[in-house]
Amino acid sequence: PFEDLFEPLPGVVMLHGLGELPLAHREALAAAGGAAKASVYDSHPSIKYTETEASMYAALSPLPPVRAAAAANVAACGGAFVAVHMRRTDHTAMFGDRTPDEAFFTFLEERAPLPIFCATDNALTLREVGRRFPLRLRGAAPIPEPAGGEAEREAEGEARHTMYKNQEYC
Repeated sequence: PFEDLFEPLPGVVMLHGLGELPLAHREALAAAGGAAKASVYDSHPSIKYTETEASMYAALSPLPPVRAAAAANVAACGGAFVAVHMRRTDHTAMFGDRTPDEAFFTFLEERAPLPIFCATDNALTLREVGRRFPLRLRGAAPIPEPAGGEAEREAEGEARHTMYKNQEYC
């Protein structure tokens, strides 16, 4: 859960499912078009993409183990590097879109020869980045592959989000 990654925020209660919201709030969220989302880890539609939302994220402070994992990943990259966050398993279900791998690869090629840090929630994606950029990939912890391989790639992440994997903070 979110509170396993960040220091508590005074006066803030983290919700882990839409069922935890009072009925009036669920109805307001549905009226604003937000009820279709599978996750409550988002901002209310009235403040989405505003300075208020940005200030809320700025108030977050990672817990010491998360900061240590981030520092280890940055150190593994050694100086200047380029980072990409290639969400592959939960992103489509949550947001309805998916940036093609080739768009990421073009971005990385344009920034050669900088080392690459790839944050991803998918073993197949990480393996492909390593295959395409074997001398540039840094700090990548192995991710177990789903038993069903490619066919299970999207379904695997429905229950596992990138932000819960401490080794992927950078």
